Amino acid sequence: MRLTLLSLPVVNERGFREAPDEKIASYPPRTQLNWKVFLQFFTRPKIGRWILVLLVYMMGTTIANTMFRPFLVDLGLSLAQIGLINGIAAFSAGFVGSFVGGFLVKILGRKRSLITLGGGMAIANATFIIPTLGWTSIPILYLVSMGFQFAYSMACIPMYTVMMDKSRLLTAGFDYTLQISLVFVGSLTAGAISGFIANAIGYQGAFLISATLVLLSIVIIARVFDNDEL
Repeated sequence: MRLTLLSLPVVNERGFREAPDEKIASYPPRTQLNWKVFLQFFTRPKIGRWILVLLVYMMGTTIANTMFRPFLVDLGLSLAQIGLINGIAAFSAGFVGSFVGGFLVKILGRKRSLITLGGGMAIANATFIIPTLGWTSIPILYLVSMGFQFAYSMACIPMYTVMMDKSRLLTAGFDYTLQISLVFVGSLTAGAISGFIANAIGYQGAFLISATLVLLSIVIIARVFDNDEL
């Protein structure tokens, strides 16, 4: 059944074929990638502020997401329960959130989407504090985890959209991958220090810092970027 559905675009090739774009077709078919192409990406006008957003935008979310798992373990939940909460339920909500985010980007535009959906992500991060206050019933844990993944998936859409906008036509795949790598660097750094933060100030403090970092990235976007720049 799955193979049949995935084969539909191949069978109906004409219906899914894109119309030729004369502007794109006029460019050379290949551009050789080298260190010059790499460095040129970082020397483009106003790209530094966008790189800062890529590094910071998901750092807070990574801290919250990373620390929620051991928090559930400390609550005494079984692996099966954690898998249902953080796996099936959360990612189902995230699947829906990605579609909602796509519609909102079209309605709100790039900058407003980054700010609005980023604000929703900050609120979702802050909701992780609720279980640390003693509200640890299973329904609440489900709602917190699903709400977080829903907000996270929505917030990813405008970021990925701007990443495509910032990709140069001749090296679009390279530029997009480079930006994804920068997001990964920020997330990897946040994940690496999240355990130290939780150990030093507790889960509650770690979740508070995670929400604060998301708010910081929103402030950067609101104060630094012009509407026509995103």
